[in-house]
Amino acid sequence: MEAAVVYFSGTGNTFRVGEVFKSYLETIDYQVDMIDITKHKEELKGYDLFIAGTPSYGSTSSFKLNEFIEREISKSNNPRAKFITYVTHSWGTAYGHLTIKDVVTKKGFGVLGARAFLAPSNFYMMAGKLQPKLNEKEMRQMYQNTYKQVWNLMDSYVEGHVQIDQRSVLKKNLMVKFSKLMGIVYIPKFAKSSLKVDSEKCNRCKVCVNQCPNNNIELKDGLISFSKNCSACTKCMHICPKNAYKVSGKTIEQYEVRQKPIIEQL
Repeated sequence: MEAAVVYFSGTGNTFRVGEVFKSYLETIDYQVDMIDITKHKEELKGYDLFIAGTPSYGSTSSFKLNEFIEREISKSNNPRAKFITYVTHSWGTAYGHLTIKDVVTKKGFGVLGARAFLAPSNFYMMAGKLQPKLNEKEMRQMYQNTYKQVWNLMDSYVEGHVQIDQRSVLKKNLMVKFSKLMGIVYIPKFAKSSLKVDSEKCNRCKVCVNQCPNNNIELKDGLISFSKNCSACTKCMHICPKNAYKVSGKTIEQYEVRQKPIIEQL
């Protein structure tokens, strides 16, 4: 059996949860591909199962993932395929796993699971008390819960049971509208309006330039500049080896992007 974990991930939370799905599927003899949608540019063909994941954006799914599914995954190329959808979020109520479900259902795919997983916040520098930075013990407990929840969801899949989180349809639809507004008014301009780079700390290594999933960052005349194509994933500020990024004029305490897989941490 062939499976693909199709994901968008900024600082790695969604990717690491995807790795847990992969590790389970490998125990039941699936061949599993990890597909980063920011790097993959071809149609997907011949899969029996898709695991589709995204960080939460305005409590819904990333438009990047939705657009990738619309463009690169078809029923004709994957006639036997089913979907399991997931979202990572750090607080509140998430609907992204259900908005992905809506996208794939419209394309004719069956959805056998849809879950939201709490993950360490990488946006705490903006959200204050809503999204506090977790300590090591808290992160470990969160990863343990995620591991158990993924295993439970996949056990249900193997046994032929559908496991889909229940949410208010009205609230989900309202959050979709809110997310679309954020995607027009705020998110694309986030870096340009909120981020600055300390030119004395910056060593012009271009790590942020090369790893930005949107090609939104440029090094020009020795200075970092931003366009208006940001996805507010915060990868740039957390991956900077010199911690040269400032948010609203303040240096941040970086989130550890280069973490080991969840299974290794446990």
